[in-house]
Amino acid sequence: MKKVFSKAFILTLGFGMALGFTACHSGSDESAPEVTKSIAPKHAIRGVILDGDGKVLTGATVSLSRQGTASTRLVSVSNNVFEVAGLADGTWEVLVTKNGYKSASETFSLAVTTQTIDGKNVRAGQNVDQVFYLTKEVKSTEVKLGGTAAASDELVIETTTQDDGTGNIVNTTDPNGDQTKTNEITVQVETPAISGSDYDDVASQLAQQGGSIDDFSVFLVNINSLEDAKKLAEDNNVAGARLMTRATTALPGGYELMAGVGVDAGPFVLQLPGDAYYTVTITLPDNNTKKAVVLFRTITGDSWSPLTIGNGVVDVDRKQDNKIVIKLNILQTQSFAVGVKINETAGAVEYESITAEPIQNTTSSARSITSMPYTAKDGVVLANTIEGSLTDYLRKMVMRKYGTRAVSTPALVTKNYEFAPAYSLPANGTLYLVGYQTISNKIFSIANADASFTAKEYGATFVYPYATYPEPEDTHVGGGN
Repeated sequence: MKKVFSKAFILTLGFGMALGFTACHSGSDESAPEVTKSIAPKHAIRGVILDGDGKVLTGATVSLSRQGTASTRLVSVSNNVFEVAGLADGTWEVLVTKNGYKSASETFSLAVTTQTIDGKNVRAGQNVDQVFYLTKEVKSTEVKLGGTAAASDELVIETTTQDDGTGNIVNTTDPNGDQTKTNEITVQVETPAISGSDYDDVASQLAQQGGSIDDFSVFLVNINSLEDAKKLAEDNNVAGARLMTRATTALPGGYELMAGVGVDAGPFVLQLPGDAYYTVTITLPDNNTKKAVVLFRTITGDSWSPLTIGNGVVDVDRKQDNKIVIKLNILQTQSFAVGVKINETAGAVEYESITAEPIQNTTSSARSITSMPYTAKDGVVLANTIEGSLTDYLRKMVMRKYGTRAVSTPALVTKNYEFAPAYSLPANGTLYLVGYQTISNKIFSIANADASFTAKEYGATFVYPYATYPEPEDTHVGGGN
């Protein structure tokens, strides 16, 4: 049997398109690549809409606009999935809205890419997959100011369950294996009792600002980004519409916003008299979570700053189990962010063989082969190494990093190795495809606490074909004297 090797490799691009490169070229490789003329490729955006806990969310409205133009168009949504194709180069913004939920938007800069294949420049568009998370708008009942007793109310600002980002509960991190466990971060605001001359003082401050103590209330609202805090500040203090911007969760010092709360006091700023103060109490699932969090604050919504004493903050008490109590003597609209720092470490790279069925030519003549299918894996498999509530929150944040690729089990996908030009498989020959797939490992952890996740990402494939076929028999034709 004769074995012929034709080495090649395939790179799997981020937008899911596989391109083959042969290792055998003609003597003209030194020349400039020939440009293949074609219609400019277009781009596509595919979105999946989930709620804050990663469960399917239906009934949302999706709009698409292109930067530099005034037009906006609605996009059809099927259940919780939408796709828009045929997009030209440019910067596109997708806005997802639903009544009762905070809107989500993403901006995509789309541009055609060029790859050189067999001496030709081949242009390809981008296919973008994005998950849009919409969190419910929640607001506490009104908390009045004044009277002979303190007033308070509580709001749940963050919950998490053990799921894979698609609504499926997987690999619970609860020590008892509870698949339905929900962890919560709650916030309570408590206003002081104010009477006598102090009551008159506050009433006078409100009157000077166009308010009335009888109508004054404080509310808590959930905050998921600096943009949410900006909107809260502007709605109360600035007239006019606000431009939609992409929501960001980054906090100073490399921290990420895990949860946030806004204190809505309207447009009023009140200096509480004497030693009176009001409290904002943040209750965390456990002390491990408490060790990890750093609090940030913004009044104007322009930027976050670490929470420190001053500018209305009298004390920050972290001595109680699971709780952080903020004492303030200036009552005004402002927002607080619960931040954690996520560390990402690269682990060892693994390799896994790809599988492909051989192609046999059982005929008596050569057979032209243009492509050959093979099977690989796709997805990012998350696994926890430490149990606990903070690990559940970390899972949620890591899932948002990987979006639809975060799965409990990798998907089997069929790809094609393309022969260019076609390969002529000799009679009675067999064509094989061998190779491997790279698997990158990353470890995610939260600073100053015990919480860890591993992410195993199935990536690029490298394959090459080879063929075996019988040696041709020697034949002698001639005559003798």
